[in-house]
Amino acid sequence: MKRYRQAITIWHQVAQPDAALNNALAEAHFRLGVNASIAPSSFSQDALTLLRQAVDLAPTDPIYAYHLGLTLHKNGYISEARDYYRRAVSNGLARKNSGVVMALAELELDSHADVTTIPGVSAEDAQTLALVLGILGGSTQPLATSSSITQLLRPLTTVVHGPTAQDVLKGLSLLASGNLAEARTTLTHLESKRLPRDVAMVQWHYIGVAAARLSDLPAAIEAWKQVKKLEVTAPATTRVVPKYGHTLAVGLAHNALHLLENGDRDGGLRVALETSQLLPENQYLADIVLTESDRIARAAALSGDWTTARQHWANALTASTIYTTDRAAPSFTRPPLVVRGLAHNLALACEAGNEWMEAADAWRMMLRTKPRKNSRDAKSDLLTDTHWAWLRKRVIACYKQAGDLAQAIVVCRQALK
Repeated sequence: MKRYRQAITIWHQVAQPDAALNNALAEAHFRLGVNASIAPSSFSQDALTLLRQAVDLAPTDPIYAYHLGLTLHKNGYISEARDYYRRAVSNGLARKNSGVVMALAELELDSHADVTTIPGVSAEDAQTLALVLGILGGSTQPLATSSSITQLLRPLTTVVHGPTAQDVLKGLSLLASGNLAEARTTLTHLESKRLPRDVAMVQWHYIGVAAARLSDLPAAIEAWKQVKKLEVTAPATTRVVPKYGHTLAVGLAHNALHLLENGDRDGGLRVALETSQLLPENQYLADIVLTESDRIARAAALSGDWTTARQHWANALTASTIYTTDRAAPSFTRPPLVVRGLAHNLALACEAGNEWMEAADAWRMMLRTKPRKNSRDAKSDLLTDTHWAWLRKRVIACYKQAGDLAQAIVVCRQALK
């Protein structure tokens, strides 16, 4: 590869390169770009730059455009990848199984796209895609044998190589055929430590799918937590938009809403709470947790059950805030007035149960909703400086009651500032 770079440096010194030299330059850029795209780092800006240069030098070459599309697709630039796939097809691309990859890009951009009309998708590709869509959507009818399914899925082993890939595909084919328990067992028994991270994410995602279809939601959630761990542990330079988080959250939110609409309010809230811990940034689930928890808390407070009220207002407040690793204070995911009301109610419930530390933290959360001085929100805020002064004193009093004088002193110093 070093020689290709040396050749490019030398060839660029030619003032007016002829067609042969131009083609040689394009090929050198292409080979360097492909090599960079398959490097262990999984993402290289150098790969994209080199492949773009190859396409610029030879704009009608379908292979160059196709590989640029692959590299863009791999790194999450789906729309641009699709454009280069289409360009490759229009320039006469003839490459086995390329239609599957191109169709997947179309489907990522439009889940309702008709794969049979996508340029470059062969009849064999369409068969494979129909089966993959069945696996993803759970609508595939049971087939006579799983071996025929595995045979259809074999082109996908160009992405995940080796016997382990075949085992993954076998598990998926069992899932598509309706053999849920066997699919779950097959996928669970794979040695995850030996799987590439992306393949392990597929494995755990569909273990969760099988468990959910077997009505074992706790096991499904645990499996999906493994997907989340694998996303989190990916190097920052290689992490792309999560492939499963959004779909998972929408599906579970629908599940929770179905339970709520059918009168099982406790069950709906339980599903939303469990899965919001898995996906705290997802607002579908947070909305359910906030609304239902606040409803239950208010009813409990009216009946004098402050323990239940405290528990559910704490859940509602958690759904309205999110903590990040680089900030000590939380960010609000709801308007400050909503957070203020929840924090106020939680503080009262904690005080009713003599839980002074929790009460202090809740009052302090309410204190964080104070708008900045001289801001537009400050001018229209219903709470005056007198109210905020009382609130600080309440925070300090609760910390003292809890025996945490250090935190009481911190709040005093903040008040002085």
